[in-house]
Amino acid sequence: MINYQSIADVVEHYIQALLWSSVDMSEEPEPLDDQGYTLTAKAEFKALAIVSSFIADNWELCCEYLEHGRTLEQLGHDLWLTSGGHGVGFWDRGLGELGNKLTAAAKMYQTSYFPDSETMEVDLT
Repeated sequence: MINYQSIADVVEHYIQALLWSSVDMSEEPEPLDDQGYTLTAKAEFKALAIVSSFIADNWELCCEYLEHGRTLEQLGHDLWLTSGGHGVGFWDRGLGELGNKLTAAAKMYQTSYFPDSETMEVDLT
């Protein structure tokens, strides 16, 4: 069930997926989480806004996703991975038309990330 308290779980896993699926811009890129990157405070609020808007705008689809045995954690991961075109996500869960609808909705929430190697923080746009 999605409620005010559970939004934090979705956001946490959205951020987690962002950090393990994204790399820095060095000669030998490594996942950001392996290097100890964190999000700026502004980026954390941006992630909260993205997740909250996605759920509010797609309430019935998100509830149906959870009714199919998916978790809040998977919702956060799938939102980041699908919206960023990582090749996995909602459409890849075997949910048929539901997965396709969530995929189309997630594409509207695509964002870019910018790691700063001096501060070891990531910003979102």
